[in-house]
Amino acid sequence: MKNKLKAAEDETTQQLTKLESEKLLNQLLDLDDNEEEFSKDTLELFQRAYDQARIYYEQGRYQDALPLLNELDYFVDDYPLWLPTSWGKLCSEILLGKFEKARDSVKRLKYKIDTYRFPNVQRALAQKESFLNTCCFVYFELAQ
Repeated sequence: MKNKLKAAEDETTQQLTKLESEKLLNQLLDLDDNEEEFSKDTLELFQRAYDQARIYYEQGRYQDALPLLNELDYFVDDYPLWLPTSWGKLCSEILLGKFEKARDSVKRLKYKIDTYRFPNVQRALAQKESFLNTCCFVYFELAQ
């Protein structure tokens, strides 16, 4: 069991080192936000940046994940990446105590959930349920 865990940690470290060497945040910041449609390379950049942010988030490095998630949330409106990106951004802001920014993320996520046509009703309801539960953290903290 320890060998499997060590192998998984080593693989994650290698993957993160490779992703960090690409300086993905700088590439995201350099993107032209006037593009009507993104190229295949840009879509692959979004996926790699999301992978890096996910690893940071899973390691508890929310401060490192947040800049990537902010940029991705700005650009990525296509399912399936917008969903984990928006949730990761909101949860990172909550965990870092950035409740004013989290309030803005709540509004943006609500709009996305309300306007997106999910594959089925159960998926939509699950998103709305999670959304309501998560909003409590933001609004109860802001009410203090």
